[in-house]
Amino acid sequence: MLASYAGTYVEQDLWGPGPHPRTIQVTVSDGALFGELSNRGKVRLSPQTQTRFAGFFGWSITFLPNNQGVTADLLEMHISGNYKYSKKP
Repeated sequence: MLASYAGTYVEQDLWGPGPHPRTIQVTVSDGALFGELSNRGKVRLSPQTQTRFAGFFGWSITFLPNNQGVTADLLEMHISGNYKYSKKP
């Protein structure tokens, strides 16, 4: 399951100060999921549910499947509103 989340995600909601678009690189190592926001360094993500993970620079990430059930997008979840990222093919 974790491997299906791996990839590069590109920001779609260009809110706030730049630079834009921001990217999130998601990787799997030793059975754990890691996220890296625009080259800030990798952080280990802690599962909350099957699709939601905490520990991403103080935010949560939720992976979103498309109509075929394949992970296509993610939400970087903020109290002020969520930022949407789309997975690069």
